[in-house]
Amino acid sequence: MEKKISPKGEHNKLNYDDRIKHYVDFSEQRFEEYCQKHKFFYRKLHLNQSDDIFTCPIPHWSKLGLLTSMPDYFVYNDREQIFVEVKASNKIKLKDLKSYIAWEKMFCDPKYTKYRIAFCFADKIVMKTTDQILELIPQSKMSSYHEGNKYYILPL
Repeated sequence: MEKKISPKGEHNKLNYDDRIKHYVDFSEQRFEEYCQKHKFFYRKLHLNQSDDIFTCPIPHWSKLGLLTSMPDYFVYNDREQIFVEVKASNKIKLKDLKSYIAWEKMFCDPKYTKYRIAFCFADKIVMKTTDQILELIPQSKMSSYHEGNKYYILPL
Protein backbone atom coordinates (compact mmCIF):
# COMPACT_ATOMS: atom_id res chain seq x y z
CA MET A 1 0.00 0.00 0.00
CA GLU A 2 1.34 3.40 -0.96
CA LYS A 3 1.25 5.96 1.82
CA LYS A 4 0.07 9.50 1.14
CA ILE A 5 1.93 12.32 2.86
CA SER A 6 -0.48 14.79 4.40
CA PRO A 7 -0.01 18.51 3.83
CA LYS A 8 1.78 20.22 6.71
CA GLY A 9 -0.45 20.51 9.76
CA GLU A 10 -3.22 18.36 8.29
CA HIS A 11 -2.27 14.80 9.37
CA ASN A 12 -3.83 15.11 12.84
CA LYS A 13 -7.18 16.00 11.25
CA LEU A 14 -7.50 12.52 9.77
CA ASN A 15 -9.34 9.79 11.68
CA TYR A 16 -7.20 7.32 13.64
CA ASP A 17 -7.17 4.55 11.01
CA ASP A 18 -6.12 6.96 8.24
CA ARG A 19 -3.46 8.60 10.45
CA ILE A 20 -1.89 5.19 11.08
CA LYS A 21 -2.32 3.94 7.51
CA HIS A 22 -0.59 6.98 6.01
CA TYR A 23 1.98 7.65 8.72
CA VAL A 24 5.52 7.98 7.38
CA ASP A 25 8.10 8.02 10.16
CA PHE A 26 10.55 10.70 9.10
CA SER A 27 11.20 11.41 12.77
CA GLU A 28 13.01 8.12 13.43
CA GLN A 29 15.24 8.66 10.41
CA ARG A 30 16.06 12.17 11.67
CA PHE A 31 16.77 10.82 15.15
CA GLU A 32 19.15 8.15 13.88
CA GLU A 33 21.02 10.81 11.88
CA TYR A 34 21.22 12.89 15.08
CA CYS A 35 22.70 9.92 16.97
CA GLN A 36 25.30 9.30 14.30
CA LYS A 37 26.27 12.98 14.18
CA HIS A 38 26.66 13.14 17.98
CA LYS A 39 28.49 9.81 18.18
CA PHE A 40 25.79 7.91 20.05
CA PHE A 41 25.21 4.23 19.48
CA TYR A 42 21.54 3.33 19.33
CA ARG A 43 19.27 0.33 19.40
CA LYS A 44 15.67 0.35 18.29
CA LEU A 45 13.44 -1.10 21.01
CA HIS A 46 10.15 -1.51 19.15
CA LEU A 47 8.37 -4.65 20.26
CA ASN A 48 5.72 -4.00 17.64
CA GLN A 49 8.35 -3.97 14.88
CA SER A 50 5.99 -3.34 11.99
CA ASP A 51 5.19 -0.45 9.69
CA ASP A 52 1.57 -1.55 9.79
CA ILE A 53 0.17 -1.24 13.29
CA PHE A 54 -2.93 -3.19 12.19
CA THR A 55 -0.90 -6.34 11.45
CA CYS A 56 1.46 -6.10 14.40
CA PRO A 57 3.41 -9.34 14.98
CA ILE A 58 2.49 -9.30 18.70
CA PRO A 59 -1.18 -10.24 19.12
CA HIS A 60 -3.28 -7.73 21.06
CA TRP A 61 -0.35 -5.30 21.25
CA SER A 62 -2.57 -2.35 22.09
CA LYS A 63 -3.89 -4.19 25.18
CA LEU A 64 -0.50 -4.73 26.88
CA GLY A 65 -0.72 -1.65 29.11
CA LEU A 66 2.51 0.07 30.11
CA LEU A 67 4.55 -2.24 27.90
CA THR A 68 3.20 -0.38 24.85
CA SER A 69 4.91 2.75 26.19
CA MET A 70 8.39 1.27 25.92
CA PRO A 71 10.65 3.99 24.50
CA ASP A 72 11.60 3.80 20.84
CA TYR A 73 15.37 3.74 21.38
CA PHE A 74 18.13 2.93 23.81
CA VAL A 75 20.99 5.36 23.12
CA TYR A 76 24.45 5.24 24.65
CA ASN A 77 28.09 6.24 24.48
CA ASP A 78 30.96 5.96 26.96
CA ARG A 79 29.48 8.75 29.15
CA GLU A 80 25.76 8.07 29.36
CA GLN A 81 22.81 5.87 28.47
CA ILE A 82 19.36 7.15 27.64
CA PHE A 83 15.94 5.72 26.82
CA VAL A 84 14.43 7.93 24.11
CA GLU A 85 10.85 8.28 22.92
CA VAL A 86 10.77 9.85 19.44
CA LYS A 87 7.95 12.21 18.51
CA ALA A 88 7.19 13.54 15.03
CA SER A 89 5.53 16.76 16.20
CA ASN A 90 5.09 19.01 19.20
CA LYS A 91 1.86 17.21 20.10
CA ILE A 92 1.86 14.83 23.04
CA LYS A 93 -1.21 12.84 24.10
CA LEU A 94 -2.20 13.17 27.74
CA LYS A 95 -2.39 9.37 28.15
CA ASP A 96 1.07 8.98 26.56
CA LEU A 97 2.62 11.58 28.86
CA LYS A 98 1.29 9.71 31.89
CA SER A 99 2.77 6.48 30.51
CA TYR A 100 6.17 8.09 29.81
CA ILE A 101 6.34 9.34 33.38
CA ALA A 102 5.38 5.92 34.78
CA TRP A 103 7.90 4.15 32.52
CA GLU A 104 10.66 6.52 33.57
CA LYS A 105 9.89 6.07 37.28
CA MET A 106 9.82 2.28 37.00
CA PHE A 107 12.81 1.62 34.73
CA CYS A 108 15.25 4.53 34.98
CA ASP A 109 17.74 5.37 37.69
CA PRO A 110 18.59 9.09 37.29
CA LYS A 111 22.19 8.40 38.28
CA TYR A 112 22.76 5.85 35.52
CA THR A 113 19.95 5.82 32.97
CA LYS A 114 18.13 8.89 31.66
CA TYR A 115 14.79 9.19 29.88
CA ARG A 116 14.22 11.76 27.15
CA ILE A 117 11.58 12.62 24.60
CA ALA A 118 13.03 13.72 21.25
CA PHE A 119 10.82 15.99 19.19
CA CYS A 120 12.18 15.58 15.67
CA PHE A 121 11.41 18.40 13.27
CA ALA A 122 12.75 19.02 9.77
CA ASP A 123 15.13 21.73 11.00
CA LYS A 124 15.97 20.63 14.57
CA ILE A 125 15.64 18.02 17.28
CA VAL A 126 14.49 19.16 20.70
CA MET A 127 15.25 16.83 23.62
CA LYS A 128 13.15 17.21 26.76
CA THR A 129 12.85 15.44 30.10
CA THR A 130 9.41 14.59 31.40
CA ASP A 131 9.89 17.27 34.07
CA GLN A 132 10.62 19.88 31.39
CA ILE A 133 7.47 18.84 29.52
CA LEU A 134 5.40 19.14 32.70
CA GLU A 135 6.78 22.67 33.14
CA LEU A 136 5.57 23.52 29.60
CA ILE A 137 1.99 22.33 30.24
CA PRO A 138 0.70 25.72 31.55
CA GLN A 139 1.88 27.37 28.30
CA SER A 140 0.49 24.58 26.11
CA LYS A 141 -2.81 24.36 24.29
CA MET A 142 -4.97 21.27 24.74
CA SER A 143 -6.87 19.81 21.81
CA SER A 144 -8.31 16.41 20.89
CA TYR A 145 -8.40 13.97 18.01
CA HIS A 146 -11.70 12.87 16.44
CA GLU A 147 -11.80 9.73 18.58
CA GLY A 148 -11.50 11.81 21.76
CA ASN A 149 -7.83 11.38 22.71
CA LYS A 150 -6.68 14.64 24.27
CA TYR A 151 -3.25 16.04 23.50
CA TYR A 152 -1.12 19.03 24.38
CA ILE A 153 0.45 21.24 21.73
CA LEU A 154 3.77 22.11 23.37
CA PRO A 155 5.52 25.44 22.73
CA LEU A 156 8.83 24.09 21.46
